[in-house]
Amino acid sequence: MTDDNQELDQWAASIIKGENRYCQRAVVTNVKGTCPFGHCEGDTFNLTALHAGGMCGALLTAVMPSVVALHYGGSLVWENRVDGFTGCCPEGGRVTIEVKRQENT
Repeated sequence: MTDDNQELDQWAASIIKGENRYCQRAVVTNVKGTCPFGHCEGDTFNLTALHAGGMCGALLTAVMPSVVALHYGGSLVWENRVDGFTGCCPEGGRVTIEVKRQENT
């Protein structure tokens, strides 16, 4: 392996390590009536910028911009905490979730 290839491999490894630094844990905290997708209170999803963790598309679409911000180390200025947020389903707010950033070990 040449020095150029080793440098490229090290660079790629650092990118992958940074991409996998955080994951976000989403917990369903409230369901008004019934969720058409079947989400229930206490359901937990592990989310990343690239993985939906089994969450329905409608809820995921509503919260994904905020998930991506947390995933890359950002925070949401309208939230009182820097490592999480509260999100809700676009179908009348039927499902409410709490999302918290976690550092992968």
